[in-house]
Amino acid sequence: MPDFSSFDVSLEKTSALTHAVRIGLLVFLGFPLVVALSRYVHTWTERALSKHNAMLARKAVFYGGTVMIVVAVLSELDFKLTALLGAAGVVGIAVGFASQTSVSNIISGLFLIAERTFVVGDTIQVSGVLGTVLSIDLLSIKVRTVDNRYIRIPNEMVVKGVVTNITRLPVRRLDIAVGVPSEEDTDRVKTVLEDLARGYPACLDAPAPIVFLNNLSGASQEFFFAVWCNSTDFLSLRSSIVGDIRKRLADEGIAKAGSLTVKTADEPV
Repeated sequence: MPDFSSFDVSLEKTSALTHAVRIGLLVFLGFPLVVALSRYVHTWTERALSKHNAMLARKAVFYGGTVMIVVAVLSELDFKLTALLGAAGVVGIAVGFASQTSVSNIISGLFLIAERTFVVGDTIQVSGVLGTVLSIDLLSIKVRTVDNRYIRIPNEMVVKGVVTNITRLPVRRLDIAVGVPSEEDTDRVKTVLEDLARGYPACLDAPAPIVFLNNLSGASQEFFFAVWCNSTDFLSLRSSIVGDIRKRLADEGIAKAGSLTVKTADEPV
């Protein structure tokens, strides 16, 4: 009777080699392919939609492709996925009770993505943090502050808190308080401030500047002076206009340097 034992051993070696080749292809070709595909989707989506949607699409492709590769590798290793899923269900229940905060953050993240109060690239102020949004993930948002710090804010805190989107609207108003001695002519001060706003490069003509007498005490009178500008010009305007107001009023002989006060409202940049 022929001995087929050597043939069986050879067949097993061939089968093992075949599985090894498949696993190698999945790992060394599959992962680079997933990375390349996610980058392509990110580039295409960013051109067609927005940075925010591009980031979400890239992560969806990357994580989805990674899960598919891992499942395929486990199948090649004859790993019983049904047993794994059963164990994962039991573990998932236990983890669910221990991770209520994470679940809350995930739900809050879905609300943030759907509501679109802000998107990647916007400058926001939330929970005392002012900065530019780098990413909006399921658990948290990542923000780079104006002094170049990297801060993670849980989504639940963002949803429950007050969020100020500073760059969402294209035009902003800069509020300035101008104090001059009470003996100065009110109408003349208003005329000078209005003329300064009309000739200032960063100030918009529409909406028109606002000037009115806000407070009158025994020794001084305070004017509320508001000008509109593009959001991108806000910081440079705020840093330059105070000194120019002082100089213009002094040149007009309206007030001496020691009796003149000019200050902006405490606005985020």
